[in-house]
Amino acid sequence: MKETIFITGATGHLGSNLVSFLARKKTRIKLLFRKNSNHPFLNKLKFEKVEGDLLDEDSLMKGMRGCNTVIHCAGFVSYKKKDHKKLREINYKGTKNVIDAAFKNRVRVFVHISSTAAIGLTRNPYEPLTEKAVFKKSYQGIGYMYTKYLAEQYVLGFKNRMKVIILNPSTIIGKGDNHLNTAEVFINLKQGRLKQATPGGNAFVDVEDVVSSIALALKRGRSGERYIISSFNIPFLQFFNYINSYLKREPIKTILPFFTYYLIYPVSFILEFFSNILKISLPITSELMKISYAFRYFDSTKARRDLGWEPEKRFDVSIKQAIQFYSQYIPRWKR
Repeated sequence: MKETIFITGATGHLGSNLVSFLARKKTRIKLLFRKNSNHPFLNKLKFEKVEGDLLDEDSLMKGMRGCNTVIHCAGFVSYKKKDHKKLREINYKGTKNVIDAAFKNRVRVFVHISSTAAIGLTRNPYEPLTEKAVFKKSYQGIGYMYTKYLAEQYVLGFKNRMKVIILNPSTIIGKGDNHLNTAEVFINLKQGRLKQATPGGNAFVDVEDVVSSIALALKRGRSGERYIISSFNIPFLQFFNYINSYLKREPIKTILPFFTYYLIYPVSFILEFFSNILKISLPITSELMKISYAFRYFDSTKARRDLGWEPEKRFDVSIKQAIQFYSQYIPRWKR
């Protein structure tokens, strides 16, 4: 029987690029669609549409019938305390529902797209984290990190019952970010709202390089293994100024000293508390402050060695393609 792949999160940044890749390979694909969701990259592609969502167990069960492989890309990103319940529902309960349905449908291979957020943070930029890093108790207060970690633990419980592979991409950039995950940084820089950089840093990977890692994981990944998928470890100042150079804006020159964390964090916590009461949105939250003063740096040696994965996109090309996508498809970009 010809392989059929069931994909969640197909209308998101990664999912839409993955579907485009698989459609070019003429792979049979079934996509889980929430009502009224879409992505411009999916126009004119050949696939079977399954209407439902991660919390609709019936749609998952029916959608996976006849599928050999499931690639679970769907997730929710937020660093706001008011979104903790939604994070748990989508990232943990949603993942639980997907792999439960996959097991009941006797799916052979389950690829879980997690995140380096499930691995942790480091204070030392010279010691990037590997898959062996221990998830610390202090991370449990950061909803996105904790729910991605919990989802992984549940998925790993199936490693002896089906082939389960976990990929941990770092922050994904490049074309197709319609949910405005990394796009918020680009928009804030374009509108001149970011004037300074915090002293931390982040890891990045192009969306097409993540797609290539999925293809390799299907061929070479080992059940029960996690693979960090990351290309660049970059200080926030350098990241911001890469974007500013393409936006033809003046570079940021100021990096806040580390001690300012102890001044800004309490203020961000109080502001977030009152913003939740007043139902207004703020660009900074207490969880983002914790991350912004740390280094989310990661080592992808294992993926390169075991999967044969090598990132191909240059960082400047990823940024350029992201900006081109925002200019064409994101209304807020044109304000």
